[in-house]
Amino acid sequence: MVTQGGWFGGYALYVRDDRLFYVQNFVGLERFTVQSEPLQVRGPCKLGVEFLVDENKPGTGGTATLFVDGKAVGSGRIGRTVPFLYSTSEAMNIGLDAGTTVDDTYTTPFKFTGNLQEIVVDLLRQLTSEEQKKERVAVAKAIQDNE
Repeated sequence: MVTQGGWFGGYALYVRDDRLFYVQNFVGLERFTVQSEPLQVRGPCKLGVEFLVDENKPGTGGTATLFVDGKAVGSGRIGRTVPFLYSTSEAMNIGLDAGTTVDDTYTTPFKFTGNLQEIVVDLLRQLTSEEQKKERVAVAKAIQDNE
């Protein structure tokens, strides 16, 4: 459903074989995978992943938890993450993976065959409310400056 980066570093959230997967690829050297049990969902649902880092610093590991309609369906350890940009040539893909694969369990183009209504990426979850306010002001200013 969503990928960022590819074979040499990135992450992916996807459904394969009736399971929800989250994969974090550390610069092509290590891959950390969290998967759900077989999903019993048919029809519209809300799928997601929450990644809570151990420390607020680049490259740190953490815990990834998979959700279906707000209910945790899988959780696992992500040992470390890429401490810099994923790729200068592979952008975020939504609905398919059009570049190199994040892991070797699928081939491209890897298309999500369901109906995506909305994708939400929330990067502010672990910030304090004051930090979130400052971040929102900075983002709004950057958007205004670039219009």
